[in-house]
Order: sequence, then structure tokens, then C-alpha cells
Amino acid sequence: MTNGCINRMSRDELRAKLAEFKLETRGVKDVLKKRLKNYYKKQKLMQKEPTDEESYYDYICVVDFEATCEEGNPPEFIHEIIEFPIVLVNTHTLEIETTNSCSSFVPPAVFLSALLDSSFAAKHHATTGICSQPTYWTTYQEDTFQQYVKPEINPQLSDFCINLTGITQDLVDKADAFPQVLQNAVEWMRQKELGTKYSYSILTDGCWDMSKFLNIQCRISHIKYPSFAKKWINIRKSYGNFYKVPRNQTKLTIMLEKLGMSYDGRPHSGLDDSKNIARIAIRMLQDGCELRANERMHGGQLMTVSSSAPVEGAPAPQMPHLRN
Repeated sequence: MTNGCINRMSRDELRAKLAEFKLETRGVKDVLKKRLKNYYKKQKLMQKEPTDEESYYDYICVVDFEATCEEGNPPEFIHEIIEFPIVLVNTHTLEIETTNSCSSFVPPAVFLSALLDSSFAAKHHATTGICSQPTYWTTYQEDTFQQYVKPEINPQLSDFCINLTGITQDLVDKADAFPQVLQNAVEWMRQKELGTKYSYSILTDGCWDMSKFLNIQCRISHIKYPSFAKKWINIRKSYGNFYKVPRNQTKLTIMLEKLGMSYDGRPHSGLDDSKNIARIAIRMLQDGCELRANERMHGGQLMTVSSSAPVEGAPAPQMPHLRN
């Protein structure tokens, strides 16, 4: 099917054709057209030559910091990171990575009732489908990292910041300083064997998390900028380029809406924002977008990574040295 034929299809025709190929049918018309075009493009490429899946990242680490703020954010105000979340996206399963939480015995009657609840079934896996026999199920939890951070320069959060992020004064008072939280994040990433056994890239919603918040925070904490975060995927750029939409249509809630999804959780919670960004990344990968690093830090400055540059995973995470 040619692009011209797809362009002339109605939204209902597009959804019917996508359903025929067992593809996602949610989203605005332009997104549906892009999804169908990429399906045909991928099928055509697969007929010509096998795809080299080994050249792509195994994982994508979605990071969305929360930082201290004041209403109006005066120019002289210094933002400090107060929440450090990471959500791990598996590019092979196209899901947020999960871990086994626990296994427990379930009476057959309870098990049968639970199977009828689709939301429950999505989070659990039973070891047997024979309802007349003793049944065990395993609970799965999303494999994420989240720690709060104690600010140094402005240790007292503004009411505006508390109301916006939901992060209370008590949470940051009890938290570790940034260097320790960064060390904990590095250890968590090492446990996942990122940069050693598995290739990965950082992904953010915009350029500010790395080029502004992390850059400033490292200076405040007197540590060098971490090498594993020097390149990242700016999903706003990727989304705009892939779906051919202007920059003002690449805000988090708008991207979700255009893809037929709604925000899940509390807006401006770093972890919830990261999970929703991960959902967008997964949908884009499903639609045929090859998310790749498109921004980097060099000499303390934000720079663009060429789209023709080879896909290179981030280095194994290490704790940066102290600044001289």
C-alpha cells in the first residue's frame, strides 16, 4: 500500500487496517497514518534484509528530575534536584521492566474471581491454570529507582514547590545529599548490568534535566558531570521529528493525548512523570521510531547529536570524581 493511499484513508479505515495487523488503534489521525506507514516500511525492509537488533539499546533509562522552585522562578533562583527517579524500559519486550515481588498461595475460588479482573491479571501470573487445584501466583512490580534529595542552598521548600511536586519538607529533611543519592543510582544501574552486559541510553522529556538541573547540581555538590549522562534521548525532539508536529505539541500531556493515552498518576511527581514518559517511548518504539541519542553535553554546553551518528550505548555508570 502506498503512502498516497494511506493519506486518503479516513480515521475509521486507518483503525480497521491497524486492527487487521493487530497494531494499536488509539491516537489522532496523523499518528495512525504514521503508524501504518511505518508498519509497511518495516515489512518491506524485513523482506530485503534482516534487521540488526544487536545494534540498538537493550534498555532505555527514563529520568525526570524534580527540583526546588518558586512561583515565577526568579532568574537568580538556583534549582536543586530533590527527586531522582529512573524507570527502566526493555526495548525487546517493549515494556517497563518488572521484578518478581513475592509468591503466595491463593484459594481456587479467589483465583477464579481474580482471573475475571483484567487489571489484576495484568500485574500477576499464576503458576497453574487448574482452578480446582492449589494455586500460587507471583506479584510483579515495576523495576524503578526513586530517592529524594536534601537541598543545600535552599533547604526550606517553598509552598509553591510542595504543592506542585507533592514532595513534603519532611521527605527532603530525611533524605541524603545529592552525591550519596547519585551513588545509589549508580549502584542500582550497575546491578542491572547496564553498560556492561546490556547497552542502554538515558531518555528525558526535554533538555533541562541533564543540561540544566544535573549540570547545576553537580556544580553545587562539587562533583564532575557523570560520563554516563553526557548523551541522552530528548523525547520531545524525537516525537516532533517522527510524527512531524511542531514544538508546541510535544508537551507531556499533549503527546499522551495525541497517542490516545491519558496521564496516569500525579503530575510533577518525578517517578510518575518518568513512567508516563516511558509509556510514550514504548508507543513510539511500537510505531517504528528508532529512539536514539540526539543531545549531549560537551564542555559544559548543550549540543545536538547528528541523526547520522551511529547508535552508541552509554558507558557503564561510575560515580564522578570531585571537582578540583
